[in-house]
Amino acid sequence: MSSSPTPTTIAVAINNHSQQQQPKSEYWAHIKGFTAGVCSGVAKLVVGHPFDTVKVRLQTEGYHGKFSGPIDCLVQTAKKEGLPGLYKGALVPLFGWSVMDSVLLGTVTYVRKFIKENMHREEPNYQLSILDHSIAGFFGGMACSFVANPIEQIKSRLQVQYNWDASTQRYKGPFDCMKQLWRNHGIVGFYTGMTGTLWFRSFCSIYIGSYEYFKLKLANWNSHSLPTSVINFVAGGSAATVMWICCFPADTVKNRIMSQPDVPKAELKYKGLLDCVKKIYFEEGGLKGFYRGFVPCLLRSFPTNGASFLAWELAMKWLP
Repeated sequence: MSSSPTPTTIAVAINNHSQQQQPKSEYWAHIKGFTAGVCSGVAKLVVGHPFDTVKVRLQTEGYHGKFSGPIDCLVQTAKKEGLPGLYKGALVPLFGWSVMDSVLLGTVTYVRKFIKENMHREEPNYQLSILDHSIAGFFGGMACSFVANPIEQIKSRLQVQYNWDASTQRYKGPFDCMKQLWRNHGIVGFYTGMTGTLWFRSFCSIYIGSYEYFKLKLANWNSHSLPTSVINFVAGGSAATVMWICCFPADTVKNRIMSQPDVPKAELKYKGLLDCVKKIYFEEGGLKGFYRGFVPCLLRSFPTNGASFLAWELAMKWLP
């Protein structure tokens, strides 16, 4: 009489079977989202960086700044610095947005796959819910934070340098900025404001969840069949609009903390996240202080993220 199989032998057999059944393409599926994310980042830079420069300059100037509003900021920058002024600090985001979107969207792809294969293994036809997509977006945002903080630290510092104001000229370029940060603060300098970044990036749950929601609604809109590219573009832009309405205060706080000068901690205007929130609220007119620079951000968010998601979806489709 043969002995009954033990739990250990069953587990080994299942593991061996799954390895035998797993095609080689499965390994590529784990990194495909990361690769496609690079395309998303490049599209985001080309379309969105001029808007981002205006947004950051308005955010960091505070209530009594150099500009009366986004149009004035755009006109002054273009007039005094030309097109290069609008793309100031773009070298870092060219690399940075590619890496950030790669990590964000790659992690989202991986978590979606994990949820479907591990939490709904018995349901082969299971369709991910909006909550599932939102959870994937949250984890994507958390993973992205660790590469985003150093990149945005450099970008924000460069964007608040003005060619016509010598007092703002602290860095000769991105590499000089990195060098000074490392010399003055070490690795810690690149992660100043990390709490704000984690707060801000947590809204990626809304970003990804909204994107999938709008995709679903547009696909069934008024019984008309819209082209997939149009659906992806409009859904991406709409999702970004929803996210920025929710997360703009977190972005303002993050940028304020990041762009502070290299002075002893006792001389810093903002001693931390809560101190920054409190000072903006009480010194700059309450809630509206957190939304300075919101208009250019909103104008930027739709076309930038529409192009970003369109590029990502096309890359996911075309990559083997």
